[in-house]
Amino acid sequence: MKKKIISFAIVFAILAAIPFVPFIYLNYDDGGTRQYIALTYTIVKWNREVGVVDKESGEGWVETYKGTSVYWYPDNRKLIGELWKMEQQKN
Repeated sequence: MKKKIISFAIVFAILAAIPFVPFIYLNYDDGGTRQYIALTYTIVKWNREVGVVDKESGEGWVETYKGTSVYWYPDNRKLIGELWKMEQQKN
């Protein structure tokens, strides 16, 4: 009887952990952004090159945006472009 309860508890713990384990890893060529996708969340390690233009002189240069963001369901289902727009609105 005790073995059945322990076995059930172990199986339940494993099944409860599945939605929180990242199963997809993506790497983008925008400077090195990485995305880890699980069923309930997405973690994005931003390392994105962003063009900046000086309004007065018109000169432009490239800066690197670095940061880490966690997007929970339902935002974790969005494409990286949509997540980038959300990230820009935060900053």
